[in-house]
Amino acid sequence: MTQVLIAENDADVRTVIAEVVREAGYTVTEVGTPNAALHALLASGQPHVVLLDTHLDGERLAPELPPLDGDVLASVLLLEMAYEGALHRHTFVLLTTDSVFRLPPALKRLRTKLALPVVSMPFAVEGLLHAVGRAAERLSSQAAAEPEPRETARSMSPEGGEQSGPGSAERAQQGKQGKQGKQGKQGKQGKQGK
Repeated sequence: MTQVLIAENDADVRTVIAEVVREAGYTVTEVGTPNAALHALLASGQPHVVLLDTHLDGERLAPELPPLDGDVLASVLLLEMAYEGALHRHTFVLLTTDSVFRLPPALKRLRTKLALPVVSMPFAVEGLLHAVGRAAERLSSQAAAEPEPRETARSMSPEGGEQSGPGSAERAQQGKQGKQGKQGKQGKQGKQGK
C-alpha cells in the first residue's frame, strides 16, 4: 500500500486532505513542519508520496543549520534534498495557493528538474487524487527500476585510484567495453586505409 506524507501548515487543511487520501485507500501520515517532514522521510524505510505545501513555515531543519528566513522556503530545501539524492526514494506533489506561474524561481526550477505535479488550493478532490495516483505510479516504477542490492565491487578510477561501492563493477565493465569499441574502430579504420 502506498504511503502518503502530508506536509501542510494549516491543521484544518491537512485534516481534510488526509481524509480524502485515506478514503482513496492510501496510508497517511500528517506533519505540520518541515522538521517533522524531514524526520519522517529519513526515518521511514518506505518510499512516500509527499504532498508538500509550498509555503511550509520555515524553521531550523537541523540544529547545526541556521533558522530559515522568509526568503528561503523550507519546501525548497526539502526538494533540493530530493534532487541531490538524500530523499531520492520519495516523490513529491506540490500544494500551492499560488498560480504555477507565480511560484518562487527556486520552486519553479525544482518543479521542472523533478517533474513535479502541482495541486492548486483550494483543491478539487478528483485533481488531488489524480496527482496522488500518478505519484504512486511513479514510486512503483522507481522501485521496479532499482537494481537489487549486491556485493560491493572494486575497480580502478580514471585517476588511477581504486574505487569501491555500488555500481563500481558496472563502471568498470562500461570502461572495458568503451576501450574495446575504440580499439575495434581504430583497427577497422587502419585496415580501410591500406
